[in-house]
Amino acid sequence: MLLVPKLAFDLLSDAEEAYKEFGKFSDETLQVLYDVFNNTFSKAVEFLETGEALQYETAKGTRRLLKVSDKHELYMLFPDINFCYCPVFKHQVLKQQKLITCKHVLVAKLAKIQNIIRSEVVTDSQLVDLLNETIEYVRN
Repeated sequence: MLLVPKLAFDLLSDAEEAYKEFGKFSDETLQVLYDVFNNTFSKAVEFLETGEALQYETAKGTRRLLKVSDKHELYMLFPDINFCYCPVFKHQVLKQQKLITCKHVLVAKLAKIQNIIRSEVVTDSQLVDLLNETIEYVRN
């Protein structure tokens, strides 16, 4: 992992610890997160206001898939992995390396920090179906 993304995600870990301690983000933490993630942070916060994060997990909790969605977008992510198949991630994170991540990954991180991810237990075959639907969507 490159140094800047690692430091950025380390800051999110620090923000998580502070959130656990105080039950909210301080103004200073919000400013630091904005300074690091810029407009992506603002877009993620806006997304969380109207959208949701839902974690699908198998009964034993060994496999997980995270859905972030709002009225206009739906993306499936792997928890704790900085990857999304949205156009912004593909072009501005991977190709141009202008951004550290996209708003969808940041939504997942912020929802986890705030403990606002809903959880749904699914069978292994249901999880495979969700993955296959995602792969089919990405192909088209």
